[in-house]
Amino acid sequence: MMIDGVFRGNPKQVKEYQDLLSPVLHQTTEGYPVVPKYYYVPADFVEYEKRNPGSQKRFPSNCGRDGKLFLWGQALYVIAKLLADELVSPRDLDPAQRYIPPQEQRNVSMRFSNQLGKERKCLHGPKSQIYPQAQE
Repeated sequence: MMIDGVFRGNPKQVKEYQDLLSPVLHQTTEGYPVVPKYYYVPADFVEYEKRNPGSQKRFPSNCGRDGKLFLWGQALYVIAKLLADELVSPRDLDPAQRYIPPQEQRNVSMRFSNQLGKERKCLHGPKSQIYPQAQE
């Protein structure tokens, strides 16, 4: 939702989801934030959790601490942070330009491609002669 907020130009949404995400991240031994793959309730407390959902503390998976990362979640987090910190723009990540307003889209000149097409037709098209050449 952070990425969505950046693409829609909604800084309030970006801030809201940054604040929600910060407490659920855990740190590596080097101090880098890591997105856990899942959270779990310890086996001893599962029965209590079944009786009263949401009552038991959840613990993050060991992903990241054991040297193995949940790459999908980590990649989305890194992209979201790059966008939120304005180190990367939506234009850099949207090659189809679906989220870029038409007035900001690049205007690509078609002159070169049209000229290239004419040259290809001359090189590979049907051979023809003009009237004086045919009489020689």
